[in-house]
Amino acid sequence: MLIIGLTGGIGSGKSTVAGIFAEYDVPIIDADLIARELVEPGQPALAQITNQFGMEILNADGSLNRQKLRKQVFADSAQRKQLEAILHPLIRQEMLARLESVSAAYVILVIPLLVENGRWEVIDRVLVVNIDPDLQLQRVMQRDNTPIQEAQAAINAQINPKDRLSAADDIIDNSDDIATLRKQVKALHMKYANAAIDNTNAVVNVTTAIPHSEPKPSRLVYEQPLNERIRTFLRLEHLFNRARHHLHNATEHDAHSFICALIDINNLTMRGDLKSEIIKELERQHAALKRHLHTEGVDQTKLEALLQTQINLLDKLHASQEQLGQHLKSEMLFNNIRQRLTIPGGTCDFDLPVYHHWLNLPHAEHLETLASWLRPFEPLSEAIASCLDTIRNSTDPKPQAADSGYYEQALDQNIEIHLIRVLLDKHLNCYPTISAGKHRLNIRFMEWLPGEARSPQTSADVAFSLMICGF
Repeated sequence: MLIIGLTGGIGSGKSTVAGIFAEYDVPIIDADLIARELVEPGQPALAQITNQFGMEILNADGSLNRQKLRKQVFADSAQRKQLEAILHPLIRQEMLARLESVSAAYVILVIPLLVENGRWEVIDRVLVVNIDPDLQLQRVMQRDNTPIQEAQAAINAQINPKDRLSAADDIIDNSDDIATLRKQVKALHMKYANAAIDNTNAVVNVTTAIPHSEPKPSRLVYEQPLNERIRTFLRLEHLFNRARHHLHNATEHDAHSFICALIDINNLTMRGDLKSEIIKELERQHAALKRHLHTEGVDQTKLEALLQTQINLLDKLHASQEQLGQHLKSEMLFNNIRQRLTIPGGTCDFDLPVYHHWLNLPHAEHLETLASWLRPFEPLSEAIASCLDTIRNSTDPKPQAADSGYYEQALDQNIEIHLIRVLLDKHLNCYPTISAGKHRLNIRFMEWLPGEARSPQTSADVAFSLMICGF
């Protein structure tokens, strides 16, 4: 998760900027708001403040007279440091505690004295809100009906604006109207959202089963094949992943789920031309990559290893003369289960008592039987995995933005494109529908609304990364 530290001088518009970011569902942790909570009546911090500054800084109802305290400490730097010594450690502690509970692509910490007190080690980027000095003075005076001398004193008590700007990674100029401010925030929102995506290496294909022991990724990958060959490869990859997920789990439900996945694999591989399609794709990729031998800028060691892997896979496929799935035709238990699965609930113990008996045998016996059924498909699975990995790694993710949930792009006619990949922050409440032909790519981001018959296109701007894979 990317952590942005938002800061700026008094009256610069930090709260307004944070509010616009919040409209994009960005979590905001505001030091000023936490400070207000810490000095509520009955809070320990308020008792410390009254002990230090006297009961006269309280209102009649026992609440803190913030305006009176502000006027007092801005007029005396020693008193201001005393107040900061009381509040800042408590504010920092509470902000870090709230940060631990946040799950998002990026989060904004609003810290007015971020530069003055030193950059926090958890912060990745510092965003400074800058403003014209005359406009700043005017806003400070208007905000609390403050006399000009007090307003200027409050501004002067803070760090020099040039020093604050020198610490900035990003700057927003709030000297213009609200529309201009919104454009700047929108641009930075896209920048931060894409940076958060690019900062993580944990990528998952949504068609892939994820073991519970693995950390959850911070983004999802949605894939759209552009031809029937890659479409079949993706379906088989999905089924092989499902089968392997259930293979080593010691429950009868996992054994049953494995068999269901294997039946689908067998049905798909019964196509007589599937093996030749895999061989053709491997040979096409091998010939295309071989042309890059001795090309400057290409890692020759990795390229040679990939080319040798492709040769080994081709040798395995050519060496296997048996029709795919032929070994399952003689497996009586498998075929009985397959036949009964055409009936809803058809594998109950009274339908197939032999299956009920087998499911309750020791797991080691299940494992050996199921592994022997899957093993002849392994050369096929390895070849498909190699083909898809090579295609996926043919390009790098490029940050993009979909205005009001819609994105379109002309496709390069000089490249044979096989696969479109959209990388999206998993915390966004939307998903892409991808449409692509030979000439143009269209992506619509649809809102997830539980219970609705149809999902509407989101009206929000969506930051994502795009991979157009082919060679």
